[in-house]
Amino acid sequence: MCGIAGHASADATAPGALAIVRRGIERLAHRGPDGEGVKTMPGCALGHRRLAIIDLSERGAQPMANEDGTIWIVFNGEIYNHVELRRDLEARHPFRSQSDTEAILHLYEERGPGAVEALRGMFAFALWDARNRRLLLARDRLGKKPLHYAATDAGIAFASELPALAAMGVARDFDPSVLGTYLALGYVPAPATPLKGVRRLPAGSLLLYESGRTEERRYWSPPSASRGPVPRSQPSPRDAAEAAERIGPLLEESVRIRLRSDVPLGVFLSGGLDSAVVSAMAAREVGKPLRTFTIVFEEAGYDESALSRETAAAIGSDHQEIRVEARAAEALPSLIRHLGEPLADSSLVAVHRLSQAVRKEVKVVLSGDGGDEVFLGYDRYRAHRIAARWRRLPTLARRSARTALDALPGARRRRNLKGRASRFLAAAEADPFEANDRWICRFHPDDLAGILTPEARALIPDDPLRPFHDLYRAVPEASPLDAVARADLALWLPEDVLRKVDGASMACALEVRSPLLDHLVVEAAASLPAEVRMPGSRGKEILRRLARGIVPPRVLGGRKAGFGLPVDRWLRSGPLRDLAFDSLTSPSAAIRGMIRAEAPARLLDEHLSGNANHDEAIWSLLVLEIFLRDLATPSIRSGEA
Repeated sequence: MCGIAGHASADATAPGALAIVRRGIERLAHRGPDGEGVKTMPGCALGHRRLAIIDLSERGAQPMANEDGTIWIVFNGEIYNHVELRRDLEARHPFRSQSDTEAILHLYEERGPGAVEALRGMFAFALWDARNRRLLLARDRLGKKPLHYAATDAGIAFASELPALAAMGVARDFDPSVLGTYLALGYVPAPATPLKGVRRLPAGSLLLYESGRTEERRYWSPPSASRGPVPRSQPSPRDAAEAAERIGPLLEESVRIRLRSDVPLGVFLSGGLDSAVVSAMAAREVGKPLRTFTIVFEEAGYDESALSRETAAAIGSDHQEIRVEARAAEALPSLIRHLGEPLADSSLVAVHRLSQAVRKEVKVVLSGDGGDEVFLGYDRYRAHRIAARWRRLPTLARRSARTALDALPGARRRRNLKGRASRFLAAAEADPFEANDRWICRFHPDDLAGILTPEARALIPDDPLRPFHDLYRAVPEASPLDAVARADLALWLPEDVLRKVDGASMACALEVRSPLLDHLVVEAAASLPAEVRMPGSRGKEILRRLARGIVPPRVLGGRKAGFGLPVDRWLRSGPLRDLAFDSLTSPSAAIRGMIRAEAPARLLDEHLSGNANHDEAIWSLLVLEIFLRDLATPSIRSGEA
């Protein structure tokens, strides 16, 4: 787990490449505090910051070369099956370290770019093939590790994080064409980034740069239930019980190989099912008390510490609680600086606070990330099922239900009954994909006209949600729920959830491993129809069957809050309220050329009055303001296009 940067050119090494790459890896020091290395050669310069996890000796240092020095690599991540790969490769290649990095080198010698298909892990790496003068960039299937690149006058530059590319001299101009997508989703999906001329390598993709030409290829895509089970040689499970029998051994193996570490290891344990299953399986493997860590909130409805304590007691772990208070939101500006881009997932702050405390105890943690996407755990998936039944009700019955809901007291907050029901009914009458758009959006595209300035509206595409819409249609034979779940695996998971976890944890030099996102587990589960993963309207049925007998009953049947922040309450008082008002209503706010001057004040006033809950919208604008103020050059000013 590390940070990488580099530059390649078609001919000789670019002038000043060594200094350029050194600036890049200096900006990545937080990702790799255990060492650094730079290697220059004709046509390429590679840089690396090291977080030593496997083979702590100098033999594991990078950049690393093969036996004859014709292939060099810088690597960020972990290859969990490197032991198995090594057993085969040792018959034909001399190994000089115990590092998983070396296995990639020797695999490439035999398979070329196809080597990525044999890797089971999380990774982003750059490999220079001096014989063919070829640069290979690769990113893991689910997108756990980030990688960005940009064309330069002399060739191509790449880095783990956008600020490193900026330090290497890549332009920092904001790309206003992504503004509508960011406001709708709270993030900018790959291959776009918020900076002009800079691209993010999509999950499951590789890039080849050779003879001055760049080619991007996808080597893996999320499976589709409509195209049959993975592997194809086996019949599809008929129900959740059969699916659990097939997936259980895969998940147990996934946990086991992710416990390989030469440094202390623990588990992020929320009060939910996903991390409880991972913790219980890990505890059975280690044979000694496992270290588990959770977050404690003062606010009711967010704190899951009682449930996580139950799981910790059941598995006999050494459990530690980390309190998160409203002042934690003051870390938001520094976190956005680390990421180098706007990411409006508020749990970024909670994961960072947890990572800060955990890093003092261990260097690696397992997490339950991916359970909701792979096993259909989100309320939104349940809403699709319920909405299908709602649409079949007579018009009079639907009208009466809406009238009764309007008569209920209480503000329209997402976490109370009326707020959840109001949001559901606002979308349930539409077709399934339009309903999903409503449920995932912070600002629906129809609402952007009241938020954006005319200058900004003229520069955004007609369909800001096109990345999702293209995925909805990618497998025409898929059911709406299967299509939505596949889109979430392809976009929401890598571009929001995993980017948040990587950014928040690596800011503290903490490695997070996700057993539920082993690609073999994902393929086996996500290729099953929704009726198997979510019989009826309760999700995660496969995981619940695997959890029986190893996690407490309350956790087995409960619903988790996760590590989300109580932003709606924090915006009504304390430091977050002050930060939002001071940042968004200032006459000198960086968003002024893009966002109508009156919009932030209106949203804040309505939120404070309790007439509406605009927590996600306000947080999105606040994150954008911090990004534009500190990291990018706005492309739109008031009155300018």
